[in-house]
Amino acid sequence: MNVKMDFTFNEDGSYSIDYGSQQEKGSFQIKDKKLYTTEDGQAEKFVKIVQLTADSLQFKMNRGGRMETVVLVK
Repeated sequence: MNVKMDFTFNEDGSYSIDYGSQQEKGSFQIKDKKLYTTEDGQAEKFVKIVQLTADSLQFKMNRGGRMETVVLVK
């Protein structure tokens, strides 16, 4: 199933995600092949980075007990 998500990662360490009917924003960092995000007012979470290039990011995440692969392209 393909779901459109617009991610924005900023140089100041902030991020935002637009899922259409839902939005998320907070701070992020990358370390040890993991992308850590902390949504405003929420606990930190992380996903495993599979591939990171100048124009794409691929990561695996657990969504409600199901593993998903997400591919983001500039």
